[in-house]
Amino acid sequence: GASNAVAGATLQNAGRIAGGNGGTGGGALGTGGAGGTGGRGVALAAATRVENGGSIAGGNGGTGGGGLGSNGLGGAGGVGLTANGGSTIVNSGSIAGGVSATGGVRADAIRFTGGDNRLELLNTSAITGNVVATATGGDTLALTGAADGSFDASAIGAAAQYRNFSGYEKTGSSTWTLSGSTT
Repeated sequence: GASNAVAGATLQNAGRIAGGNGGTGGGALGTGGAGGTGGRGVALAAATRVENGGSIAGGNGGTGGGGLGSNGLGGAGGVGLTANGGSTIVNSGSIAGGVSATGGVRADAIRFTGGDNRLELLNTSAITGNVVATATGGDTLALTGAADGSFDASAIGAAAQYRNFSGYEKTGSSTWTLSGSTT
């Protein structure tokens, strides 16, 4: 994975950034140890600009350890990208949350905290997992770029893929076609 704690920095990615997979839980006479949580792909502790044309992914959860009584629980998947306040993510590549070792539950692709964050999607953007903005945090979802694109508006909402955004914009010279509806 990658991290940044310097405000105003820019991270450009045209390759692959991935969080590590969680470790396997230890064996035991009773219940085996729990598997480790997958690592975050990118962790931003300060206002940062990320320009992603490659792939960013959280690590997968580790398997639970074996036990004579029962096996340990599997670890959760890691978040693809976390940003803490005032960050801008421009995505023309892919961002995905890792998968848990038990049940295949996918972690969030992007998790914003601290407010005033911005997610700009270009027409080639692929997000696998939820994008959770800061509730009442002034975060913005923008459709942008020079190439035309499409977006399913039903992916916006409290229980949908894109959650808690308070601002929505269309920028750039592209034309975007919206389908679906949201409340």
